[in-house]
Amino acid sequence: MGGDGGTIISRRDCLRFNKGRKGKDVSRDMERMTKWLHCALSQEPLSRPVVGCRLGRLYNKDRLIEFLLNKHRHHSSSTGAGGSLSNMSHIRSLKDVKDVTLCERNVGTSGAASAEVKDDTTTTPHSFPFCCPIMGMEMNGVYKFALLWNCGCVLAERAIRQLHLSLCPNCNTAFKSEDVVIVHAEGEDLELMQSRLDAKMALEEEKREAKKRKSLSHSDSSSEVELKKKKLLTAEKSKTDVETKLNTAEMKESDSFRSLFHTNKSRNKLDPNRGFWSETTHSYFFKGT
Repeated sequence: MGGDGGTIISRRDCLRFNKGRKGKDVSRDMERMTKWLHCALSQEPLSRPVVGCRLGRLYNKDRLIEFLLNKHRHHSSSTGAGGSLSNMSHIRSLKDVKDVTLCERNVGTSGAASAEVKDDTTTTPHSFPFCCPIMGMEMNGVYKFALLWNCGCVLAERAIRQLHLSLCPNCNTAFKSEDVVIVHAEGEDLELMQSRLDAKMALEEEKREAKKRKSLSHSDSSSEVELKKKKLLTAEKSKTDVETKLNTAEMKESDSFRSLFHTNKSRNKLDPNRGFWSETTHSYFFKGT
């Protein structure tokens, strides 16, 4: 028992090692349960209706609507505070999220998936209410789950990868590879989701700029049309004024127009039948009468 160079491991060393590893497992499990069982915005228990964003985070829809209605107040209160509100810049309206279809897990059923979860984790079985409708796996963070953006169905990523289908196996809605959003993505998956989101936002910004340029060009062309119309109206008015002046000049040169005024020489001549016209008495008279 000594002097031979051997090492004796006591029970205390074994318990100390197991205790440290158990603590790490518990903290990791608690973090996983908090992420998959609670709203990413309000940290309240996840309950229908549920929506998801392009980064794979799940939210209670009513809390997200409240956040969008009071966005300016939330932004001012969270300035410099960090937290979940600082990660909401990519959600500007309900168009940036998708209604999620979650499959309720039947508590009375048991299978290989639930047995694996019970052995690999420290949580009790059936503590996660949702599962994959195709493979029956618990949506507990042990397995990857994916959100199909076109239809909103949440399935196990393994089912999508192994079936090699272009239609959702749950609702038969067509989808593409870029429509697959990993739920609560981490590491490389999160980088992929972020790059897709950045590309989508850049494309939308480019479309808005193109629409703005088109509206500006349309307004410029309409202003040019209005200017041409104004010039045509001015030309027509000037032409009408010239014609009116010419007609007036011709009318003034006519004898009928001149006969209306006393300065007309023809009116100063003697009318053998009626005599001279008097502007004072407005009557005809003969000289000497």
